[in-house]
Amino acid sequence: MYQMTMLGVIQTVTGASDQKEIDRLMNMGKQRDSLYPYDLIKTPESLFSVIETLHHTYTLGIVTSRIKGGVFQLPQLAPFEKYFDCVVSFEDTEQHKPHPDPLLFAINKLNVLPDEIIYVGDQQADFLAARAAGTKILMVTKESFPDADASIDLFEKIPNAIAKVA
Repeated sequence: MYQMTMLGVIQTVTGASDQKEIDRLMNMGKQRDSLYPYDLIKTPESLFSVIETLHHTYTLGIVTSRIKGGVFQLPQLAPFEKYFDCVVSFEDTEQHKPHPDPLLFAINKLNVLPDEIIYVGDQQADFLAARAAGTKILMVTKESFPDADASIDLFEKIPNAIAKVA
């Protein structure tokens, strides 16, 4: 199973098929008209040290299925915005992960080649998108991804794993 986009969640949970209704529900999510349970969002204890370490050596980007602005509005992630040169969100492409378009959009924005990218993911959709985009793949998960360039089980192992894959 892979992570669903907001559109997928709306269609699955509500059963909505009318585009006006789907757009209305999407807009409600974008406006944050209801209270968001920020306290339920957990981040690894090593988040700051890993991001800071990577930032000193690499150009960082995020490709997410979240809505535009949805990443750094989270109080736990807001301090990290300055470390990322590129953020690609749900609204930036017509196709979404596991399709490679979001990754290819980021690659274009960063003006690099796919084989210069190490995409770090934790879901099957990340793996499929990275493979289709032609990037190297580092999976951070307890699941097995034998076709990934590297697979680790702990977030704090990312810098060492990237150095080996690069």
